[in-house]
Amino acid sequence: NETLTDPLHRKWLIDWIRKLHCTALGWVASFDVYNSKVLAGANDVQKVFGYRFILREVEYPKTVKSNQSFSVSFDVENTGSAPFYYDWPVELRLLDPDTHEVKWKQVFNEVDIKKWMPGENWNDGLQMYQTPAEIIENTDTFQIDSSLAKGKYILALSILDPDGMIPAVKFATTQYF
Repeated sequence: NETLTDPLHRKWLIDWIRKLHCTALGWVASFDVYNSKVLAGANDVQKVFGYRFILREVEYPKTVKSNQSFSVSFDVENTGSAPFYYDWPVELRLLDPDTHEVKWKQVFNEVDIKKWMPGENWNDGLQMYQTPAEIIENTDTFQIDSSLAKGKYILALSILDPDGMIPAVKFATTQYF
């Protein structure tokens, strides 16, 4: 609790998480979840553990026609402290705007999330990596067949657990569902 509420202790912990590219520390998990100051500190620490994938830009066509190729690209930056260690697929989805039901989906062929690396050489004084994380552009071409009904859809990106091919890793975005 003291580590999470004391700014100096919390900074020391975050600096070491960044330097060591940590994904977890067991002793940090045992804190008072009913103390709002502790929870605020825990939230700050949690944001630096492991990977944190920020979508910097997503480009896609405004309209798409059946049986016609189209490209989608997205730029992602790993602002966390560690890479993602497994080869999990990224999927493009079109969702019903009211129910969020998946109406169409296809996996990106050339995306490798293990390459979305964090920065290197953490500088305690500047509170930043001296070598910042690279923003990675990911692009693929897709085609929708004529079985998809004409209409408006929500474009979504999902990182799938290959065991069940269901979304399992969140992008750090407020538009998550």
